[in-house]
Amino acid sequence: MATLEKLRSKAGCLIAAVGLGMVAFILGDLVTGGSALWRDSKMTAFSVNGNKVRIEDYQQHVNAMNEQMRAQGQSLNSDQTVQLNNQIFGTIVSNMVLHDEAGKIGLSITPAETFDLIQGQNISPIIRQQFTDPNTGEFNRAQLLTFLKQLNTKENYSPEQQSQIDQMRSMWAETETQVRDLRLQEKYLGLLSKAIVANKLEVARETEYNKTVQNLTYVGRRTIALPDSAVTVADAEIKDYYNAHKDYFRTDAGAHVDVIYASIDPSEADYKAAEEDIQSAREELIAGKDPALVLSDYSDVPYADTYITAEDINTPSMPTEIANFITTAETGSVSEIIPQDKNYLVAKIISRKQAPESLLVSHIVLPPAGTPNAPEVNADSLLATLKAAPETFATAARTYSLDRNSSAQGGQIGWLTEAMATNYIGQDFAEAIYSAQVGVPFSFTSKYGRHIILVSEAKPVVDKFKVALAAKEVTASTETQTQIYNNLSSFLTSSKDKDLTQEALNAGYQVLKDQLISSSQPSIAPGISNSRDIVTWTMQNKEGTISPIKEADEKYVVTRVGKKFGEGFMPIEVVKDQISALLANQKKADLLYDQMMSADHSSLEAYASAIGSSIDSLSFVKYSTTRLEGLGVEPGINAAAAVAALNTATPVKGLNGVYLVNVLSREADAQASDATTIKTSLERSLQGMIRATALQTVISKAKISDNRYNFF
Repeated sequence: MATLEKLRSKAGCLIAAVGLGMVAFILGDLVTGGSALWRDSKMTAFSVNGNKVRIEDYQQHVNAMNEQMRAQGQSLNSDQTVQLNNQIFGTIVSNMVLHDEAGKIGLSITPAETFDLIQGQNISPIIRQQFTDPNTGEFNRAQLLTFLKQLNTKENYSPEQQSQIDQMRSMWAETETQVRDLRLQEKYLGLLSKAIVANKLEVARETEYNKTVQNLTYVGRRTIALPDSAVTVADAEIKDYYNAHKDYFRTDAGAHVDVIYASIDPSEADYKAAEEDIQSAREELIAGKDPALVLSDYSDVPYADTYITAEDINTPSMPTEIANFITTAETGSVSEIIPQDKNYLVAKIISRKQAPESLLVSHIVLPPAGTPNAPEVNADSLLATLKAAPETFATAARTYSLDRNSSAQGGQIGWLTEAMATNYIGQDFAEAIYSAQVGVPFSFTSKYGRHIILVSEAKPVVDKFKVALAAKEVTASTETQTQIYNNLSSFLTSSKDKDLTQEALNAGYQVLKDQLISSSQPSIAPGISNSRDIVTWTMQNKEGTISPIKEADEKYVVTRVGKKFGEGFMPIEVVKDQISALLANQKKADLLYDQMMSADHSSLEAYASAIGSSIDSLSFVKYSTTRLEGLGVEPGINAAAAVAALNTATPVKGLNGVYLVNVLSREADAQASDATTIKTSLERSLQGMIRATALQTVISKAKISDNRYNFF
């Protein structure tokens, strides 16, 4: 619009100039986002056969999965998050291709099927898993129906409750989608696999070959024993193989990249500062100051006001000196300062006691009065009932408890140490259960509401210790980090227009030259985790560009973008060495076979003598034997065992060597299957292969464009 206003203000301008200005305006509008079409293309995360998935839709799936994982108490680091995102991407792509292929042949999931899978007679394994008691293995249909009723009930919830309900509805909608997609996949793969049958000739062959077991001897030469210099692989051969097997080399978009990094290591001054802190902690602990305050001031870990056992202490992560001190020192004693890797530790014995090692605890979390859709219950009456009949506790928990995780197990939380109980609810909870009488329910109130608790079993009494353990990790200070950063920055400035990687090596920096990365990988290179943003930067910038200094995994990292390639197939130069090694192995096998045929191979003894080797043996070999002892997978030997003439030296060119085989005996297998069983087994194998590969084969033929690196 500014352009138009400017044009209007210049009445004396030439008409041609106005025309050019309007053209520029229109083009500018298209380029800067005035076009809805352009905006839509810029917001595409990926596409499958021309069907676009917008970034916000993809992000919804990612968010839903993250919510599910958080609800299960799982947390992911940066690399795991990227891997999860890639899994979600793969699932969406798979489902899009599946729906496309299923639609072509008229396959679908009807509303009636959906109902049956979610709450009918054929509950989906996805649903069944969520509502099955892990202790009994029994599916709880009543719990499922109650959950669905609560999910669909319209009540006047508080804003917090409504937010939780909305979240659960969103997660359940995602679950229903997963159920339908899984069923569609089963129908599609079932349709394909059931079309595969074993013909009469296959069955007859398999039946005949597997009637017997063979005992044999052999003399072998493995390709690995030959040096690479023994054969030559020409570039033309590599190219021919690449062109004939291109589907093996499909890849995301990617790039070659040089990586230079400096580790952010603490300085001597940083070590001294950490040691001074832990020395101060030791002095104040000796002086009898409040351990919680001391650790708050000087330790990286807070004071845990709870008891631990010798088993808790004697772990690989605990220095032996500290463990021995805790278990042997007098109450009130303070240890010497113990260094461990980049940590300093000091411990004080606060108190000792004897108590059960752990308790088997169950609870019922009672709903507050007036909770929507919750069964009415009088806490005091229920407690009295359970005291009179503790054996009914599990049933009551399934009926009344708000804690879904434990109610499915009859209220059972599990075996709790004092530390675990403290972490679970709080120290007052730990004190309550460890002072309770085994087998007698009691009432307890926490921040979560009122509980009825049952300690059903107690493990034997052991020594327990309450310890103030101060730990100080030595980390690079701000000053140290700044110095390392500035040094790297100065190096980059001084190395401009020079051989960057060589200069970096000369300067003592770590260099990873010519790393191959893909747009979907979580980290820029092995050993540099939490560096997805560096991958993203690399994919978004031109060849030859040098990155700003970025921090990842306690390192300052600089990258230089090398040759880039789009999604489709890896460039031949990237896979050249891989193909060359494969072809070299084949040529070695050919060479060894020719040498065997030129040598005296009239008998195993003669051949073994000619090559300076020995005779080995194999027993009970069948045609269907998958792996041969000492050899691995060598189907040529299996075939020779089944069909070669007895007591005859038979040459075999295998996958990883050549062998002169002599079948000594061929005996009937008393355990051999009949033709009907073999037909069934063969069809299962073939159908399983189809189920395992069919969808991936279709996906490999799909046109997939992944642009997620433009967003994260």
